Amino acid sequence: MSSYNEFYKFSFNGDNTGVLSMSEVSGNKTKLQKISGSTFDVEVGVNDLSVTDVLSVTRTKLSKGFTETTVYTDVDGDGNFEQAFEMEVAGAGVKTSKLEKLKFTVDANTGDVLGVQELKRGKWVNDRIEADESFEQIDLDGVNYIVKSEQDGNGVEFELFRDDNADGIWTQVAEGEASGDFLTLDGSVDLVGVKDYLLVSETIVG
Repeated sequence: MSSYNEFYKFSFNGDNTGVLSMSEVSGNKTKLQKISGSTFDVEVGVNDLSVTDVLSVTRTKLSKGFTETTVYTDVDGDGNFEQAFEMEVAGAGVKTSKLEKLKFTVDANTGDVLGVQELKRGKWVNDRIEADESFEQIDLDGVNYIVKSEQDGNGVEFELFRDDNADGIWTQVAEGEASGDFLTLDGSVDLVGVKDYLLVSETIVG
């Protein structure tokens, strides 16, 4: 997520359907961002000033087999776009050996995650569950995930794991940050709203 004094500026074409340039503003420094190789989806609507203008920009780009999706929003109409959501999803070009792998001890009655082990250098090592971390099993269109969430200021950092072959080893397929409208009422990540971003990961886990 954007820090308090960090935001983004965009210039758009005449009908606000495409992005011409993008800059990151941090304090008193402005840095032009490279946008070649990225695709942009621009959402236009009525902002808090009752003016029809750009409300959000979704940027998608590929990097070493990962699909990176970032959403920038400006609902108050001041022209400063804050990063509200970011997710990096592993696709078919990523070697699963490079992805984080976990084993979970799960309560058979409640489904709660009681313990975590991480594969490090070929050995399973107990991983402490911190007080601000939580784990949840969810089903998205028939695909089972374990979601690890951690509070980060006004937002949430999250990781998603899958175990398609049910061998007890869960592979990380995505990670990201979310805030604002991308959180549910209880403060967790609204994965139902972003499940389409996960489609590229469905071919990588055995």
